[in-house]
Amino acid sequence: LLSASRRSIRNCPYSSALFEKRMTTIGLVSINLEPDDISAVIKEAIDLGFLTSNKEAMLHLRLVAIHVVKTRLLSLISLRSTGKDFDEDEAMNVGATKNQKSPKRSVMYQQLDPSVIEEVKDLIEDIRDMYDEAENYLFKTHSTWVEGKVTFWKHRAMSEAYVLCPIANNDVNDDMLDVNRSELQDKEAIRCFEKLVKAEKPSNPDSWLDYIRYVGSSHLHSFGGHKIFSQSHPDGFAAVPSVIRKTRGLYNRALSSVRKGGQSENIMAFARAEAGV
Repeated sequence: LLSASRRSIRNCPYSSALFEKRMTTIGLVSINLEPDDISAVIKEAIDLGFLTSNKEAMLHLRLVAIHVVKTRLLSLISLRSTGKDFDEDEAMNVGATKNQKSPKRSVMYQQLDPSVIEEVKDLIEDIRDMYDEAENYLFKTHSTWVEGKVTFWKHRAMSEAYVLCPIANNDVNDDMLDVNRSELQDKEAIRCFEKLVKAEKPSNPDSWLDYIRYVGSSHLHSFGGHKIFSQSHPDGFAAVPSVIRKTRGLYNRALSSVRKGGQSENIMAFARAEAGV
């Protein structure tokens, strides 16, 4: 497969689809995926020069490269902790009580080995470096390409929100106070969502909706329990109304942006109903 994908690029260096297949093939057949091997495919596309004038293709290939490494990250954690891959089904245990035994097919979890944790840390760093490289490409080469920036920031915000930040939060220094740990949990995700809604003016309502869904999601309601308290950080009880206030504040910002742009407010009404604000 690897040799076939290499020959296909040699024969058709102008096909972005073949470069994409090359990266996905490397991801599928590599037992220990090296992100540098994926980045090398992007470098090859740049060096050959047939696609460098196609900004859509070059951004897409960079995001595909990130997806391949992110898939490796999720598979590594899932397989080493459960023996099941991350894209397999896992049933919700909705009917069990404390007096009932776990279902026969329930997933059994185990702690990750220190060596696996180190690889996870390295992969997260690699993914963020790849995002940084793609961001530099956008700002240096296509600084006025709004659509590209929206695509990039949405991709990065969703990755940070639902993959990188939740995983990285488990690796924060054990000596760190819980309040600082929780603040770090979604700092990068919030930064990316802010970049997303500011990438175009007026902001797209869909971008605000993604942001609101994240801030209003249940994982932000638990900041570590009732023992956490500081004057700048709510404890476990105050965290719930704090999230609602933040969600409402985002909704009002979004509504103001939509009104200024003369866009329909229907989607923002839906966002408000969905967030319960």
